[in-house]
Amino acid sequence: ERERAPSPSQPRGVVPQYLQERKQQWRQEEEEKRRSAPDPSVPPGHTQLPEVERQETLNSLKETQRSLVRELLSLPVRADTLSMQSRRAELDRKLSEVEEAI
Repeated sequence: ERERAPSPSQPRGVVPQYLQERKQQWRQEEEEKRRSAPDPSVPPGHTQLPEVERQETLNSLKETQRSLVRELLSLPVRADTLSMQSRRAELDRKLSEVEEAI
């Protein structure tokens, strides 16, 4: 039997440099794809806020809710005029928006 002589340009058992570079490039592309993929726990169209910003927004929404409830409770029970009825409806609408956001 004839034995083949190893190629003089590449020793046996060594991965060529271009293949090592290609594997490194593939790893980097895979890592980039994983980092840019959306978080599955966040619904589409939403972004995840940093914790500090989330707490500030939540506190602001709660303060707005308290203010709207105070204003709504200060209205008379019997709303005879059209302006009072529309004001109550507007406050109810804003309050429901704030509660939805919370």
